[in-house]
Formats: sequence, structure tokens, C-alpha cells
Amino acid sequence: VRTAKGEMLYHKSYDAHSMCPYVAAWRNYLTDAFKRVAAEVKAMGMYIDEFGKCMTSRTCYATDHGHPVPMGMSPGERLLTRQIREALRPEIATYAEYVPADVASQEMDGAFGHVALDGWRKGYDSVAPHYVNLQRFAVPDFKTFELIYYVPMRNGNWFLLKYPFFNGTGYYLTGSCLQADEHAAAFWKTAYRVLHAHRDAFRSSDVEPLVRTAIPNLFANRFSTQSKNVWTLFNANYRTVRGAILRVRHPAKAAYMDAWNERPVAHQVRDGEATITLEIGPRAVGCVVQAF
Repeated sequence: VRTAKGEMLYHKSYDAHSMCPYVAAWRNYLTDAFKRVAAEVKAMGMYIDEFGKCMTSRTCYATDHGHPVPMGMSPGERLLTRQIREALRPEIATYAEYVPADVASQEMDGAFGHVALDGWRKGYDSVAPHYVNLQRFAVPDFKTFELIYYVPMRNGNWFLLKYPFFNGTGYYLTGSCLQADEHAAAFWKTAYRVLHAHRDAFRSSDVEPLVRTAIPNLFANRFSTQSKNVWTLFNANYRTVRGAILRVRHPAKAAYMDAWNERPVAHQVRDGEATITLEIGPRAVGCVVQAF
């Protein structure tokens, strides 16, 4: 990558240059490296580091790379990720550090995401307190693993763990995150239990964000299979909510479970519709499963 002054872009912190993905020779070199490493280590997944985010600091001004001047990285990254994807065996997952644009996401299997972390840093809580990950629902086959913490989770600093669960995404937890206090550990163990128990629904393509609820500032996402509906819940209120929270279609013989607390859910059926009653604490998550 060349700067506006014509100099090679160099990162002192990495002791490395940034390579321009529009250059065919570089794409071929890196693709061959992925193929070689895949054969050597029999990888199940391969990481394309720092791709997915159009960093303005890496805008390329080179006049001999075959792209307009100046040019951002996103279209070139798509060229390279597609070439890598086509060169590897289909069972090898490819993923990047940032979730790319929806068009480019079709060339990869997944990425680390930063929806909750970026939303919190930028103060989006006032307009979107649920931090819903819209791309996760628009392109459900693209798998996101939310990257939030690099530090031990203690004294309530783990609250951002609630949002990946609400979105039905995966978690990226570094080793230091496992140094958690009892409250943080209890949360993510419960979250993992629910996500694992209903992995068929969370892997489904039949998903819907922000379905209608019966209580203001209580948010719900739906994940469905042919035999169940799963709703993740987030109470954005600073008080406990109680009572009717959801009104949903009631299939014959459907059963309802509070998956978070592992107990049946109170509900009433009338005219083919079930009214679900639940209690959810302030700024807390929940999960209701309708099995039929």
C-alpha cells in the first residue's frame, strides 16, 4: 500500500508493511501460502487477519496496482478472500477479524465481530440499547463471534456478554477472560448451555430480529426450526418487568419453557394465540422456547 506521498505504508507496531490486495501477484502468493499451510496442518479453519474493515489509514495511492487512485481496501479484500475460499477445501472455514460488508461476507464463512463493544464505546445505548446485530439476521449463514473482552471479568464489567446471547451469536473469549468472578462465570456458563441446547435454532436461517413484544423496552429476537421457536429476550429497562411479555401463534400441543431458568413458562391460549407470562430483571436477558 502506498501513501499519498508515494511511500510504502509501514506499521511500526507490527514491524510490517500493508500489502495491497489489488495486485494479482500478491493475491497469488498469499493464496498459495494458505493452500500450503492447510495441507501441512490439516486446518479446520483459517484466519485472514485484519480483513473485513475498510481502514481509511490503508487507502492506497499507488498508480501501478490496477485500481483507481485513491482506493480503499474493501473491494480488493473481497477479491483476495474469494480467491482463498476457492483454493481451499470447502470443509475448511475461512474467517476474518472484522465483519465485512454484506456483499463481501459471501466470500467467507465468518468473522470476529465488535457490535456490542463498538456500540457501547460510541454511546449507541440511547438509540439502540439492544445492540442488535442486523447483519447476523440478514445473512444468517455468515457466523459471527463477538470479541468483547481482553481482561478478567470481575465486578460487573462483564455486562456486554449479554448482547451476543441476545443476538444468538458466538463468543470470542481470550484466556484472561476465563479469570472470571462467580457472577460472570455463572452468566456465560448459562448462556453457553442455552446456545448449545438449542444450537439447531441458532444455526437456522429462519430468524427474525426485534419481534413485537408486549412491554416497552423489552426486546426479542426469534430463531426457528420446524419443531421449535426460540426467542432471546433483553430487558432494556432499569426495573424488573413482569406479566405478559409475548403473544405468539400457538401450534397444537405446543409446550413452553423458560430456557434460561430451566422451568416451564406460564401461558394462556386463546383463539390460536398464546400469551406468555414471564419475569425478567433489569437489564437482564432471558430465553423462551416453544416446542411443538
